[in-house]
Amino acid sequence: MCCDQCQHVPLGQISSADQLKEVILQIATAQQDGILKCEVVGDLGDPFEQFASGAGWGEFVNNFFSCPVCDQWFQLHAMTVSGISGSLRKYPWGLP
Repeated sequence: MCCDQCQHVPLGQISSADQLKEVILQIATAQQDGILKCEVVGDLGDPFEQFASGAGWGEFVNNFFSCPVCDQWFQLHAMTVSGISGSLRKYPWGLP
């Protein structure tokens, strides 16, 4: 369950490169503001800082974040091989 601090994390489906860029920017801003903490790079993913800085992303985006207040986890996942398909969602299981 999200707290007052992380309740505005932009959850939802991602279906275009523009949407993925926007979500990455929103997560990067949330990190700078202390709302989210980057925890782990999942299987086949690249470090979030790499593509958040504009270096581009690989074939898979798979990053995990947590709220430092309530410990809610979030997963940013996208396959970019043939178009963009993914989501930013709550990750209910904690450390992957």
